[in-house]
Amino acid sequence: MDLGTLNHSAAFRSKDAQEMRRYVAGQLTDHRLDLCSGGFSAVMHHASIGCLGLHQLEYGASVTIDPGSLDDFLLVQMPQSGFGRVFHSQGETIVSRDIAGVIAPTAPFRIRWERDCRQLLLKIPRRKLEQACTTYMGATVRDPIEFEFDMDLRTPAGQNWRHLMEYLLNTLALEDTQRLSPLAHAHMEEMVVAHLLTHQPHNYSHHADHALDARGVAPRCVKRAEDYMAEHVSDPISLSDIAEHAGVKVRTLCQSFQRFRQTSPMSALRDLRLEGAHKDLVAGAGESVTDIAYHWGFNHLGRFSLMYKARFGERPHETLRR
Repeated sequence: MDLGTLNHSAAFRSKDAQEMRRYVAGQLTDHRLDLCSGGFSAVMHHASIGCLGLHQLEYGASVTIDPGSLDDFLLVQMPQSGFGRVFHSQGETIVSRDIAGVIAPTAPFRIRWERDCRQLLLKIPRRKLEQACTTYMGATVRDPIEFEFDMDLRTPAGQNWRHLMEYLLNTLALEDTQRLSPLAHAHMEEMVVAHLLTHQPHNYSHHADHALDARGVAPRCVKRAEDYMAEHVSDPISLSDIAEHAGVKVRTLCQSFQRFRQTSPMSALRDLRLEGAHKDLVAGAGESVTDIAYHWGFNHLGRFSLMYKARFGERPHETLRR
């Protein structure tokens, strides 16, 4: 999907290289931009979901970009057409439709962006990344997080990453993200950052906590999590919030839920929210199906309807009509 075709993305176009450099610097970071060929005609589209920034950028000419390092955020480069040649501390990578580049905040790099290259860029704040690393990996982040640069999008994990990006773009295509509930924003942020930290190798990967206490601590942490979710079912809580209040690391909590509930914490939370939506639909207090779905954090009405029918045996509008 092309970010530029979406109604809720902003766009900037320029045939002036330095004007475009200043605009891109405002969206990302300051950098040096050198033209390697003629025909410069650049366009940048951008949108956001929660703290995540999505950008689509093309220059219409071969250029070299040197930002030094990004400092405040991580950037995932995903060419949609053409390719780029990235020079970084681990060597040289040709990013393409099959190989994405994961640029850590403190990693210096420069890129030769070829004429026909159009890239989707995902921006994740450094603070969000470090907080999630502590939660997911059980590590105190003292040194900067350094990721393996190459992300092979042909692997199972890489294909799942593609699906995540498609999900974000589909969400942008369907809705103005300013109208999405905080629940939906938190859920999407959590999915993206969790996937990156658990599937893309980095210097804190070895801290991952796989241990479960075989003497029965797991059921207690599950109960704490269930109590917390029930109390905060309509709040924008994340998986890391649930794990923190359960007193365990995220991986331990997920393994505990799988072992003792045969589901995941977020699936259990989704079921609680479906119950809440069901009660509101039964009450029929004048709200529409759309309003109720958004209130409970379901931003994709088609999926909400399918999940609702699977659980309650009828579609949401059928409950509302009764």
